[in-house]
Amino acid sequence: MKKTLAIIFFFIPHPLNRLLRRLAGQKVAKSARIHIFSFIYAKHLEIGERTTISPFTFLKNSLLHLGNDVHIAPLVIVNAPIMKGADLIVGEFSRIFPFCWLEPGEGIQIGNHVGIGGHTLIFTHGVWSNYLQGGPVSFGPVKIEDGVWLPWRVFIMPNVKIGKGCIIGANSTVTKDVPEYSLAAGSPAKVIKENVNQGIDQANFNSRCDRVMKSYSEYCSRLGREVDLTFEDVKFNDQNISWGQGKKIEIDLNSSQFKINTSYSSDLFIAFLRRYGIRVRPWR
Repeated sequence: MKKTLAIIFFFIPHPLNRLLRRLAGQKVAKSARIHIFSFIYAKHLEIGERTTISPFTFLKNSLLHLGNDVHIAPLVIVNAPIMKGADLIVGEFSRIFPFCWLEPGEGIQIGNHVGIGGHTLIFTHGVWSNYLQGGPVSFGPVKIEDGVWLPWRVFIMPNVKIGKGCIIGANSTVTKDVPEYSLAAGSPAKVIKENVNQGIDQANFNSRCDRVMKSYSEYCSRLGREVDLTFEDVKFNDQNISWGQGKKIEIDLNSSQFKINTSYSSDLFIAFLRRYGIRVRPWR
């Protein structure tokens, strides 16, 4: 993409922005949302279904690949030279919250269902002091695997891999690899608990489903709305299932999809589920 074209698109609102990008040959899904005042300058661009890029974002690097259902919040900065390997790849249902700064000069790969909390900094190079006078220099890609949660104000240093299902404590500085399903915190971050985020037994699963539905009733009450779903109306499942079990709405946690079996309008309930980290899209 030429820089002049990127500047022009900066002033064009959604949905015209998406339409014109598609006419210009960019790989932008039909349901993507690219808002006005979002600057996107990439040599190779691909934006997935239902992905949102908010206003006042600055995205500049060589390859920018955003999967389906990704959300880039306002005031996110991605800045790297337009050169081979300066890639930012983000998987499905991942979100980058406000005030983040990502520098993908050596490449940043973010998996599915990853939360990058606000004020997070991710760098693939670290240099200031003169290397030829003994100064430290570091370069290397950053990889964040599926299901990782970085709360606000996390600093990720170059050449780091954060394993699947990890949780990093707020205000932490990650300087080395973190093994999967670990809780790490501190500056520098150290593993303080292992085997986190690895699933639960059936009894605990049922209990948590019940808690979610009771919380939904309270949520509707706070909004001044009638409760439109009870525990008997919803089927949660964390395995592959065949649709059509007779419930109003079915949530397949394994495929991150939901299906409505009646004329029920699901917008409120689906939005509510995100309060519990449950992110799903319509079954297709």
